Amino acid sequence: MESTAELLTGCAGDAGQAQQAVTEGAPACPAPGGEEVVIPGGPGAPDAPGAAPEPADDAWRERAEAAETNVAAMGDRLQAVESAASDLRRMLGQSEQSRQIDRELLIAGVVDLDGARRLVDERLAGGATVLEAVARVRERRPLLFAPRVRGVRATAMPAGPAPSAVDEAANDARESGDRRLVLRYLRARRGER
Repeated sequence: MESTAELLTGCAGDAGQAQQAVTEGAPACPAPGGEEVVIPGGPGAPDAPGAAPEPADDAWRERAEAAETNVAAMGDRLQAVESAASDLRRMLGQSEQSRQIDRELLIAGVVDLDGARRLVDERLAGGATVLEAVARVRERRPLLFAPRVRGVRATAMPAGPAPSAVDEAANDARESGDRRLVLRYLRARRGER
């Protein structure tokens, strides 16, 4: 088999010109038999560095670029979803804390829920727990809460006549501790005499 330089000698003239043709990417030369000879490493050779990219290379490049674009878009979507999840977690925590405040205030017998909640929120901003804040607000602002009922006294019902209106007003005032009922009792007592 002939060397590349020998093949090119017939096409370009001498071996120096043949080598230059190879490096410059000269076209294939017709062989003495009339067949076209492909120069290794030259244009038209399958692994030539200057060869035009095959259509499959372009398809892979386009797919890679599309994948990179998709990755960037998915990264943006992931950040948006993580941000939304963070906001939802924060809102859930606030909602749970608000429910706990309301529950503790109702257990404490709050009369004005909104006003007491604002005061408890101020205490919570100072670093107190919900229970401490409710206890502190109840201690400082007792008018926001219903009066505490001390113990319930069991009294036997007399076997005698039915209680009068004054007795009923006295029992109501004693059991509830409400000022209005105490005033009603006093008026009823004054009117009895």
